[in-house]
Amino acid sequence: MSVPFSPVTDLDVAPLVGTLRAAGLRPRVLEPTLFLSIPQSADLAVGGRRIEAWPATFARSTGAGAIEGHLQLAGVEGTEPLDGAIAVVEGVVTPEAAFTLERRGAIAQIFVHPGEQILPRSCSTIWGTPTHESYSRTPRTPVVMVTARERGWLQEETNAGRIARLSTHLREGPMRAPVVVLDIHGLHDTEEFVLVHGSDDEVLLALARECQAVRGEATRSVRLAWWPDRSLGSAVGSAWYADAFASDIDEWCVAHVIVGGEPEREAYWMAEAAELCLESIAACGLAAPKSRRPPRDANYSFNQIGVTGLFGGRAFPPSVYAQAVLHIAKTAIYPFDYTAPLLEMGAAVQRYQAAAGNQMDFSGVSQDLARLRRAISAWRSDSDTELSRHPSDTALRRRLNATMRGLSRVLVSLGFARGERFDHDPAVPFSALPRLEAALHLGRTTEPMRTFVQTALLRECNKVQARVRDALALVT
Repeated sequence: MSVPFSPVTDLDVAPLVGTLRAAGLRPRVLEPTLFLSIPQSADLAVGGRRIEAWPATFARSTGAGAIEGHLQLAGVEGTEPLDGAIAVVEGVVTPEAAFTLERRGAIAQIFVHPGEQILPRSCSTIWGTPTHESYSRTPRTPVVMVTARERGWLQEETNAGRIARLSTHLREGPMRAPVVVLDIHGLHDTEEFVLVHGSDDEVLLALARECQAVRGEATRSVRLAWWPDRSLGSAVGSAWYADAFASDIDEWCVAHVIVGGEPEREAYWMAEAAELCLESIAACGLAAPKSRRPPRDANYSFNQIGVTGLFGGRAFPPSVYAQAVLHIAKTAIYPFDYTAPLLEMGAAVQRYQAAAGNQMDFSGVSQDLARLRRAISAWRSDSDTELSRHPSDTALRRRLNATMRGLSRVLVSLGFARGERFDHDPAVPFSALPRLEAALHLGRTTEPMRTFVQTALLRECNKVQARVRDALALVT
């Protein structure tokens, strides 16, 4: 069956560029080679009946061949072996789920999505273009999605031990894909910029027009980026941009704002930006939605560089994004509370300590995080007072904001990344302060592996505490 979201195989950005230029704007068109996966079609037959199915992005393409096997109901959290089976899974495709089921022996996977609408989903844990080290994690099984209307019948066929035949067709590999970037310069601190990005053309266009209209009021710049369509794997575009422009982002990016999403989903934002996001939503007359810390999706490609992120997950009207973006662009000192992520990380350390018991001692990390939180609180209070006394002191404002960017580089990477800066972690869920997350499993680990995990955690504690000292040096 053909895919329902009509993937674009020849991205034509000329209309978008023409619209921007007609509005007096000067976009740039970048033409990177991205590693893309374009779903074409899928064919699923069970007991002589064909079922509408759509491939997950980056799933294995069987081409002219097909996979045959008996159906087996599988839970993502389960441990039962799936050797030789086609797994039938209730829920939305995620990279972690697909990777886990493949490791348990499934030869193919069918995800029964809630509702009647299928949206593009990736099943690869690789974030962005693979490297020679990460390519081994490329999905090796075909993965398809079916709608909820097939749930009851498919479960009956599975319980009856039916044989299914499944084929998938995807176009995958390095491809040229245009990325449109637009800078709207602020009046004073032009080098500093808020990165606004996504794959929703209309929302980004509306934001571009609004930012252009009030550019005379903005202290710093706004940079908008249009990634390729989601069906091509939009995280590939943002991951490429994070790689290609890492130095500029590291030195000058204030925050990144993700536009677009899906209705009724939870909203995402980092703890330091929570107040700003909620105020922006309220200012537009909307009720506060359910929210959570950003998971490893939704174009959060800048975590390891250390850039504060706002939104993603849930779609909002353009006015909500505009409220937040323009506030960041206009305010004297960045409107972020960097004591909030330290509270989040401190709570995570308490969970890790409770899980590890007497097998590890995280008290040093806890004390250092608390010390840093107090230091940042005092620094921010003193900074606000100093700037209120000297509101026209450009050098002071720039110095204070440089410190804020430095704090972001430390705290975001600590709170959201396991790997080193400028790398891209796998697309799997992480807890806060993920370098210490292995402590959650320590109590169930037996020797000699327990000693190995303890050694790894000790080294990670050393890394965390060294980064905390780096942040303390910025504010003391």
